[in-house]
Amino acid sequence: MMRIYCAAMTLALVAALAFAENVDEPDKPPCKLGFCMGEKVPHGTVREHALFDGGVMVNSQPTTGVCKVVGVLNVANPDDFGDAHKAAYKRIVELVEGKYGPATNEFDTIRYGSLWENGPRYWLMGLKSGDRDLMSFWFSEQGANLPKGIGAIGVTTNPKSITLGYEFTNIDDCTEEKKRHESSDL
Repeated sequence: MMRIYCAAMTLALVAALAFAENVDEPDKPPCKLGFCMGEKVPHGTVREHALFDGGVMVNSQPTTGVCKVVGVLNVANPDDFGDAHKAAYKRIVELVEGKYGPATNEFDTIRYGSLWENGPRYWLMGLKSGDRDLMSFWFSEQGANLPKGIGAIGVTTNPKSITLGYEFTNIDDCTEEKKRHESSDL
């Protein structure tokens, strides 16, 4: 069953990574997971996606538009050892690396002194408690081979899902716009 799940996930992710970019139109803003940089959609908009059963969400501001896109892949039947998490995470990272090269930053850590550091059986408990991190990042500023308009890509884990996120190069403008909006209500 796990092999069928991983195979289906792999095929869907290959399609998503291969066709979600404006390869034939380099002057257009980059698009990932069904959203384009600067697209005007309400903050928090969620769209369905074939791969991401948890949907694809956006960070967007009225003027700046879409600046971040995150797909959520729910992990069915997580086990204490974290095998399903690690397999899904590894496969997504491999596919992203196949397209953009090695990650510029990788973290597979457990907090020193954690109750959950003693053996693989407690891998998921470490993740649930916030003591464990498993994530990879690609930053254009650190030499990752990312397309124009994409500043960073991240693959992260949490107790119930794996996320694949794209930050567009307008993220700083988006963050500033959000701060201005939040402070205007004070």
